[in-house]
Amino acid sequence: MPLHEVEHADKLHTPIGKHVHGSANPEWLKQDDQEIFPDSKGDSAIILLSHRDLSLPQDPIQLFPVETAIPVGMEVGWIGYPAIFDLCFFSGRISGSIGDFGNGRHAYLIDGVAISGVSGGPVIVKSGRWGTRITGSISAYYVNRAKGEALPGLSLVKDV
Repeated sequence: MPLHEVEHADKLHTPIGKHVHGSANPEWLKQDDQEIFPDSKGDSAIILLSHRDLSLPQDPIQLFPVETAIPVGMEVGWIGYPAIFDLCFFSGRISGSIGDFGNGRHAYLIDGVAISGVSGGPVIVKSGRWGTRITGSISAYYVNRAKGEALPGLSLVKDV
């Protein structure tokens, strides 16, 4: 999850809201039911939640192999909860790789929009070799600063 989404909860020790699909109101986790581990070198965080109130699938989607780069041009999709909508699906193609960070980690630019509320949403790739896998999470959106009409920008995905 992007750190910018939960940084305030970590610093102020406030509860995190859990949105359950189909429910109108978030459920607030108690302080003892959450632990946030921020990454001091980037915009990511790991959140550990008490599982007692979570309904999890028996067979979760596997992670894409971190040592393997996704080729430019591959189609990907991502989901998120924009502030004005319920769960939304987006799609685009890998436009470029920001490369190996020296530890086999990758980041990608995608020719698709990531609006407010989509940060932290999983990015999914379907490959004949690996099947359907989660490859990362949406962490930023770069607006196209060209003059004139509004033009689409690029979304940034960091692998998990």
